[in-house]
Amino acid sequence: MRKIGLLACCLVIMATLFASVPTAKAGILESQNLVLTCDTLSGDISFTATRNTTGQGFETFVEEVTDGVNLLSYYTVDVEDGATDSISGTAPLTGAQYSPIIYRLYSPAGNGFPEQTVFTMQVTCPNLISGGACNTPDAGYQAVLTGSAILYWEPGKPTEPNIAITGSNVVMVYSIDDDGWAKIKWACGVYYIKASLLAPNPATVSKPYLSSGRK
Repeated sequence: MRKIGLLACCLVIMATLFASVPTAKAGILESQNLVLTCDTLSGDISFTATRNTTGQGFETFVEEVTDGVNLLSYYTVDVEDGATDSISGTAPLTGAQYSPIIYRLYSPAGNGFPEQTVFTMQVTCPNLISGGACNTPDAGYQAVLTGSAILYWEPGKPTEPNIAITGSNVVMVYSIDDDGWAKIKWACGVYYIKASLLAPNPATVSKPYLSSGRK
C-alpha cells in the first residue's frame, strides 16, 4: 500500500509539473495572399491567437522582412487570445543588399512560451549579393555607418586596393577594442573599421521600422 501511495503521489507531482509548462502552438495561420518581390511587400495575411504570450491575455505577432542582415520592414500587433486579426497593405523594401529576401510572421517568446514561426517565405533577387544569411554572426549586433568607412584586414592594415562602405549601410559588429577599432562582418568577410563611424541601428533601437503601409 505504501508503494502504491508513493507512486500515486509521484504521478500527481509529475502531472502538475507538466501541466504548468505552456505547450500551445503559436497562432494559427488562417490565410495569406502575400506578394513578396525584391522591392515590395504587399497583400494580406490573417491569423488567430492561441497563446497568452504577454501575460495579459494577448499573443504578440511580429511581421518582418530581412535580407539576412538588414531589417527591411517591421510590424507588430497584439491579438487577444482566441481572436483573429490580419496585416495588410503595401510596404517598400528599401536598403536590401543580399539575396534571398526573407519574410517571416512569428510569435515571440513570452510568458513561458517559446518563440514560434507562424509563416515564412522568401524570394531570390539576382541583382543582389547572394548568401545574405552568412552575414549574420553567431554573436554580434547591428550598427549603421555615419559616413564612408575604409575596410581594414586588421587594425592599421587597409585592404589593397582600398574597399570602402558608403555611409548609412548596416554592418554586423563583433567587438570594439580599446584602441577604437571595430571588428565587423561585411559581405561574408571579416574586417576592421574605425569604431567612431558606428551608430546604433534604428531598426534595432526604435520599432516599428519602415512599416509604413502595413497595418
